[in-house]
Amino acid sequence: MNLFGWLFALIESIEHIEGNTNTILKEMKTMAGELELLQQEVEETKAAADAAVAKIVELSAFIKANAYDPQALLDMAAKLDADQAALNAAVADNPTP
Repeated sequence: MNLFGWLFALIESIEHIEGNTNTILKEMKTMAGELELLQQEVEETKAAADAAVAKIVELSAFIKANAYDPQALLDMAAKLDADQAALNAAVADNPTP
């Protein structure tokens, strides 16, 4: 193989490597975007879980404070039923794609 043939083969190899590198970079950008979305979903799920825990603690304290007040407990049960109905309606109105 002469010098020009060797240089031509080297240039082809470099172009092939460059193409592979560009493909890898595109895939990494896609993965980075997907990772960002996943991180956002995790944060949203954690926030929802934290809110649920806080609500359970609040409800527990309310029940303890009103253990001998049947009307307060009935009022809270009615409020929880209304909240549940609103949540069910919101879920029904916004199905997962």
